Parts: sequence; structure tokens; C-alpha cells
Amino acid sequence: MKSHEMLPQLCTVALMLALTACGGGGSGGDSGSTNTGTVQGLSLPSTVSVVTAQNETASAAPSKFGQALQMLPAAFSDAGTDYSNTQQRVWVYESALQPLEMVNTILCYVDQTRAADFPNETYIALIDPAPCEERGSDSGGGQNAASGGNNAASGSSEEIQQFEEWVVQSSRVDNNSPQIVKIWIPDQEEMGPGGPMMEMILVNVVINEGESDTKPFGDFQLDFAGVGTDTNTQTPITLMRGVLKTVANNNNQPAFKYIELSGNEMPGFELLPFGRASASAVIMDDAAGTGGIAQVSSSENFDDGQNPPFLEESNIVLNYNSGYFLGGVDNNNDLTVDETKCKSRTSFDTQVWRYGLFNDADGSKVALNSGFPIRYVDGEGFNRHGFASYWGIWFDGQSNPALMDNQAVTRETFDGSAGQQYTVKVSTGKAMKRSADLVSLSSLDGENFNAWYNHPSLGDPMNNTTGQSYDSWIINISGSNLTIVGGITWGQQGPPTETSITPTPITFSFDGEQIWMWSDLLQGSVVYTWDSNLTPTTVTFYSDSVVFPGDPTEFGSGPITLYCYDRCLKGGITQNDLNAATDESVLFHTSNGTEYTYTLASTGGRVTLTDNTAQAAVDFSALDLTTPTGIPDWYQWGISSGEMVTAANKPAANEWWKIWEAPVSYRWESGSNEWNIQIVLADGQNNAVQFDQPLIIPYTHTTANDRNGDSSFNNKPMRLEYGGNGELWGFPWIYNQEFDRWYSAVTLKDGVQLTGANSSVYRVKALDMEQTMTDTGDTSICTVTEGLSVTGLFSNANLTLLTASDIDSGAITHTVATMPQLDEAPSVVAGEIPE
Repeated sequence: MKSHEMLPQLCTVALMLALTACGGGGSGGDSGSTNTGTVQGLSLPSTVSVVTAQNETASAAPSKFGQALQMLPAAFSDAGTDYSNTQQRVWVYESALQPLEMVNTILCYVDQTRAADFPNETYIALIDPAPCEERGSDSGGGQNAASGGNNAASGSSEEIQQFEEWVVQSSRVDNNSPQIVKIWIPDQEEMGPGGPMMEMILVNVVINEGESDTKPFGDFQLDFAGVGTDTNTQTPITLMRGVLKTVANNNNQPAFKYIELSGNEMPGFELLPFGRASASAVIMDDAAGTGGIAQVSSSENFDDGQNPPFLEESNIVLNYNSGYFLGGVDNNNDLTVDETKCKSRTSFDTQVWRYGLFNDADGSKVALNSGFPIRYVDGEGFNRHGFASYWGIWFDGQSNPALMDNQAVTRETFDGSAGQQYTVKVSTGKAMKRSADLVSLSSLDGENFNAWYNHPSLGDPMNNTTGQSYDSWIINISGSNLTIVGGITWGQQGPPTETSITPTPITFSFDGEQIWMWSDLLQGSVVYTWDSNLTPTTVTFYSDSVVFPGDPTEFGSGPITLYCYDRCLKGGITQNDLNAATDESVLFHTSNGTEYTYTLASTGGRVTLTDNTAQAAVDFSALDLTTPTGIPDWYQWGISSGEMVTAANKPAANEWWKIWEAPVSYRWESGSNEWNIQIVLADGQNNAVQFDQPLIIPYTHTTANDRNGDSSFNNKPMRLEYGGNGELWGFPWIYNQEFDRWYSAVTLKDGVQLTGANSSVYRVKALDMEQTMTDTGDTSICTVTEGLSVTGLFSNANLTLLTASDIDSGAITHTVATMPQLDEAPSVVAGEIPE
């Protein structure tokens, strides 16, 4: 990443983290407060979008949506059920207003602090940044969301869940006084005079009045600052400042202003080679947000003295009513409108970032034992927090989880009782189990797949007759026929490039010939097998799951003997072996179909794989795979074996390659990265804690179930997974060029029925939604028919932007040194108050 690209990202992260400290959560409602006994906490708004979201009955298919809800069985959606009580958050995304879209991300964090529920307490909150960053970034789901990699599914996380540990101090004298919230957010990275440095974000919020139906923003001021340490003088240095506040006016219209400055935009730091400034002013016509005006300005600069200086500026004004949105853009920084765009507020698409899952029978929330908070004492005697889950364990202050092997931890409790004791167990590798299932070809008709395939006449993707090199072929399925229709190239940043070529049919040379392909639709590998005597009607789909130590379904009868015939990893490899290697053969036994046996075992809370030929463990976790010149550099990301099977699935001696067709097989992965190892908790008997795996939900999408009435994926099969707390993933992703973002290609209506692989029946409900307005293509609709104008808004006195002089240097009175040292369990975990 270039330095000028890093700057806005670092500043944005710091800004998001700082602004989250304003409390939030709570019940909101008319009173703007949350009752916690004598003194009530005050709630901030759940959104301060410039353009308010519209009721979905105004969407492209309102009647279908309304009728579908009316036809649903009453049980799950009855008043008082979890389904009915679950609140939804909706905001409007407009690419021209990206600086203000950050406010929606900020308020996602706000909900997780739950300060309104703790008006007079000092406590720890563990904040999960994933759902907020996912929806707030320009890239949306990101390139990985569509790349066919491990994290290809929306919300999928095969990595350990990460948290931010915040200290929150909330106080309110009585119900006639403001609520004051102070936040300390440690260990944030920010650009300083000498480069990136660690800092603490300090936040001070004064809430005079909570949100209400008549005053949707309430009355508050939120000041934030990023404080680091000068490397020369070892004194505190302020690297970033900002404020978000409501603004009173004569017409009692909802209004707010916002400013954030960093780098050379900060007074006294003009000589720094980088800077960022963002400011906005918003006035709404009324509490319902039926109309309003706004001005938004942002700039970023970077000059490393070598490359051409980077400068990006944006000045935008807007005017909107209940039906239309008129935006005006200043292209040359002279504060005059150079171009306009008219969009409809009643014609829009809705994207869902998070879904809740509820039981069909009674509407209760589907609860998974997906993890719990823990506590441990580090090597310096300090109490530290962590979180253990199905995906692994997050340790506050520990960047290398492998070093936590045999660490004693305690499960946090919230009722005063003593927590259960566990020991961290780190396996030096990870065992994956692959299971096969059949999918009909007819359900995949017209779909494209990615594959590395050496076509007899066309060649392979990198060396072919088209004259262009690709990373993989794009293969289309039509009936039982496969055709290469294009090539795909993966970029380092941004979306992949797809190039169409002259369609080239694939012909097969022998029965049993196979093509392995990646399916974005199914989020996994599929195999097409040719049979000249029987026209293929299905493909084989493979899904992976992690093998956990002590799992009775795997190790109930003791260690497992596995048979390998290709890419059979050697045990007992040393660093000297790697350094002396001339090619990758040092890693594997001869791969010509020779049978090698291995033992997969669960011992002492760890999973191990032993190479029975070498009588040694297969373990690369402590080896340096980056410096040896004799092996390919891609092994620095980890080493994986070929498929291994039990005796029941051994292929015939002369057909060893059919191991790939086994209904169940195993694979071993090892390496020095966090994702190459397995970290679990074990009890006193070395039994690993068993967390609930994500629910597997086979699903065939229909247009009737689509929130936007999109028929693109009608009757297409998908493999969804639900990991709890709003995380439903497995939908295919598409790139939206207009917004330069990735979106889920499928958006479900509320109340859609899903049936899990366990035969349980569920209902879904959107939790976080984003609306995008459609371009009318005719500016006169806004300016002539609707009478909207942006002329003069840059000089409108009511939209005067805040400047550095408007930031009160005395608003934040707490410091890094005054952060409370708390020895207690977190009061909030990912926005939930533990019971």
C-alpha cells in the first residue's frame, strides 16, 4: 500500500473508533432515555444520515413485499416475540456523500457501547469492529468477498474474532442533568511526525437530551482526540481532533455539524507531509426527514518528496424533498456548482448487511453457544481479557496466539460467582474434514465457474492461444455442456478483471475425466465428472469443516489411521532441511500414487498428525518458510497436504486418483501463521470446549423471496451458514461499478423461511439495511418539476462549516494517565449485555 493510501485509512479507523464512544444503545424511543433505577440514561440517535431512509413499501416491489408479510404464519411474528421485538436499522448510502457515510459506521459502534444502560458506571466494553467496518468501507464486502477464497461468503470468518477493549465512564447526577460519557480507546495506530505511532483515542460526550420522535438527534456534543507520544520529547502529542454536535436553530429543525482534522490540517502541524480534513453541516426540514439541505467538504493530501503530491478535494451541496434528491458538485474548488445529479427517494434498492435468525415455531431468537469472554494474567502480572469462540481465541495485547499455549484462563462471570478454569491448547496444525454432496446440473444452468484447466487446443489460463494470460478460466454450464467463455485476472487492489473470449466448448477424452471448479454461488468447490454412457445430471459439491480435539464423532474410537496418495507431507522436517532444499520435494513424499499412512490423534487437548513412515509429527508451525530460496514463496502462507481417507474410503490400488471422489476425506494444514494452527480451551481433563458450529442451511433462492424483486438468482442453490449475532453468510457477491463497492447479489425479505441441514425451520429478519437511490437521468425532474435548487447553498449562512477554531481544546478533560484500571469482567460484549 502506498503511503498516501495508508493515511486516509488510518485516520478513518481512528475517527470511527473515537466517535463510537458516545454511548448509544439503550431503548431510545420517545423519551430518549433508558431507565436503570433512579437515574435514566440518555440515548443518542441510531443514525444521523443526511438523507433519511424510506419505508420499504416505496421500493421496487412494495405490494409483493406487503402481501408476503400478510400471508406469513402468525406464530413467529406475533406481538411480543423476539422476531417482532427486534429493531431494524436502515440508512441511505450515497457515494457523493462518503465523508458523511462514516457517521453511519460510527453509530454502528455506538450501539455496541450501551452507555445509555449504564448512566453512572465505569466499565469495560468489548467492541466487535467487523460488522461496522464491513458496511462502512468503500469496498463493502471487499475483494475477498468475491474472490473465491476462504472468506468468500458475506460475514464469513474463518479467522479468530477480534475485539477492541474500551474503558467507558458514564455519569449523570439526576434526571434533570446531562449525561457525560468519557471513553478511553487504547492502542490505535495513527500517523505521527515520525510515521505511524500508537495512540489512545479520547472521547468526551455531553448528552443534554436524548433522541425522541420530535427531536431525532436529541441534543449532544461529542469531542474526540487522538493522543500519541512524541518520540523525541516523550510528551503527549495530539494527532487528530474533531467534534460532532447537534445545532439549534430558530425553526427547531433537526440539524448537526461535524468536523475532523488530522496531519497538516491541524494547527501547528502545517509542515507535516500529510493531512486530512472533513466537515459537514446538515439541516432537515422536520423530524421525519422529509426534506433538507446540506454541505459536505473533504480533502486529503500527501507528499513524500519523491512522487507527485497527492491531493483529493470534494465539495458537495444537496437539497431534497420527500420524493427526490438533488446533488451539486464543485469540481474546481471555487465553491460553485459545476454539475448536478437528480435521484429518486422512492425508487431504490435495499442491501442487507446483517440478518437475525429466529425459530419458526415461536419467533424466538436462534441462540448458539458460539463463544464467551475469558480473563488471564499476562507475563507482567496484568489482568487481560480475551474471547474464546468456535473460530479460536482472541487475546488482548497478544499478537501471536501461538505463544499462549498452556496459558491458564478463567471464564468471565457476571453474577459474582467464580468462573470455570481452562487451559489454552495450541495444536501445531489444523485438520480439515471434507464432505461431498450432489447438486443437480439443472439448478446451475447458466452459471459461471472459475477453474484452472488445460484445454487441449486453447491451453491453460496462463499459456493459451488467446494472446493474453489469466489467473483462471471462466467456465459456463449449459445443460450438461461446459464451455470456456472468458478469463479472470485477480488484482492486488479492487475487483477482478473478467475478459470475454470466443466461447470454446470442453470435450472429454475418457470416462471419469474431471474438472474441478470454484463456485461463487455455492461458495465451495464443485467437480464435474464425464461419463459417455450416461449424460451427467449432477456435480459433486465439497464443503469443509474443522476437526476439533476430543470430538467424539471423530475420535470416539481412538486415533484415526489415514491413507494418502498425493502431496503426502513429510514428518520431522527441520529448518536445515528447508534451507538446503532445491525444490518443494523436501516437503512431500514421492507423489506417484504410492500409499503413505498417517495417524490423526487427539492428545492432551490438541490434534496431531504423525507421519508413520518417518515416525514423526507433521509440524511446520515453528519453521521459517519465507527465507529458504529452494521452495516456492507461496508456502509462507502455510502448507497443506493432499486428501487423506480412512480404510473405508480407500481407492483401488490402480485407481489411487479416485481418492478425490471420496465422500469423506481429511486434509492437514500447518505453518507459522495464525490461520495455520488451532487454538482451543481445555478443561481439567484435557477435554476441549465444544462450541456450536455455524448452522448449515441449504437454500434455493426464488424471486418471491428477494427483497428487491431481482430474478437473477431465481431457483439457484446456495449453501448458507449462520454463526449467530446477525452473521448469515454464503450469498454470492457482485461488484457495483457505480459505487465502487461489493454487494451481496441476493437480499432476503423479512420472514423468508429457511430449513437447516438439521431439519429445523427458521425465519430471517434484516437487522442492518442500506438503501441506494436510483438516478433519474433527468436533472429537470428535480429542478423544474420539484423546484429543488442547490444554487447558493455553498454560501448559505445556516450551512457554514466548522473550522479548527470551533474545536474546543478544553472539551476533553480526561487524559491517558487518568484511564481507570479495571479488574472486572466486560459489561458489554459486541453490543450485548451478558447475563
